[in-house]
Amino acid sequence: RTVIGIIFDEAHLLTHSDMRGINSAIAVIRSRFLKTFIKRGIPILALSAVVKDIDSIRDWKLFSFRIEKSHWRATRLHKYEVDIGKNILKPIDDLKSMKTDVSLPVLLRTPRPVKYIHVAKLTRLIMTRENYSNAIIFCKSRQRTSEVAAALTNEFEAVKEEKLGSLKTLVKETLGEDNELVKFLDHRIAIHHAGLPPIIQNKILEELFRGTIRVVAATTTLSQGINSPVDLVIVLDTTRFKGKKNEFISIEEIENMIGRAGRAKYNAEGLALIYGSLEKNPPV
Repeated sequence: RTVIGIIFDEAHLLTHSDMRGINSAIAVIRSRFLKTFIKRGIPILALSAVVKDIDSIRDWKLFSFRIEKSHWRATRLHKYEVDIGKNILKPIDDLKSMKTDVSLPVLLRTPRPVKYIHVAKLTRLIMTRENYSNAIIFCKSRQRTSEVAAALTNEFEAVKEEKLGSLKTLVKETLGEDNELVKFLDHRIAIHHAGLPPIIQNKILEELFRGTIRVVAATTTLSQGINSPVDLVIVLDTTRFKGKKNEFISIEEIENMIGRAGRAKYNAEGLALIYGSLEKNPPV
């Protein structure tokens, strides 16, 4: 077969010092055909929606390249910060479609607002009002995904969904009949994290993208590497547990998270909500 080019997706991983970045760099360097492609003039296209440190890639002596920047997005993404104390949405949409704060319904305001209860009510409200099919809520820990999913079951009624029968059976056989995920699925809700068997993780994603599962509370395992056509993305936590302490999630990764909403071919636009301010989150 004739090779006419190479496409390297998620190219920002080349700037990472963790194992993903190291493995990405090794994959490029070790390509048996790379030098051959360069000599033959076959183009190599590196893609990234969130790369920040261009100079760190420019320093590579492996091959010469030019940088093409574009702010074009196939679908429009509306972004807001959620101020849970004031019960308002603050627009951070790049296109500045709304320049004023948006007041949320009084029913979401409580004397001592609890984030996972607030996000459950807000998710149902938005999905009902906008007729959205599916959503992802990013959480800082596995425990938080369970808390959010449990709160969501109080907002979304249990329904008989025959299409989820095989997934329920798989969960019962793999994790046990009393596993919390069984109850969540009764409400078309699910959780997703690295602690679940890969076969269940993959099945949950399939059903989410079909709209059979309406909402998934997930850790950052879903922030990269999937083509997720969802209507709504909510970043509940801008920090996460690493080791024994909390760390701020980089702006780059948060942009990747909210980029799951409103994907080309599936949606005309998407909505992203971020709980809290990003002032303390590192840019890269």
